[in-house]
Amino acid sequence: MKVHHINCGTMAFGFVDHCLVVETPSSGLVLVDTGFGLDCIRNPRLLGWTRHIVGPVLREEERP
Repeated sequence: MKVHHINCGTMAFGFVDHCLVVETPSSGLVLVDTGFGLDCIRNPRLLGWTRHIVGPVLREEERP
């Protein structure tokens, strides 16, 4: 099994949304996503007031 770390989103202060891609013998590639969902990207108000502090860059092209 091999694990890859990728950035699935950019925010202020150098924060990133971390994702893992795991290569497994039985299931192939498995994505473990801790980033923002498309609903949050399309409607940032779902993130609440913290979006103003964290400053996420909400771009669909940063989604895996």
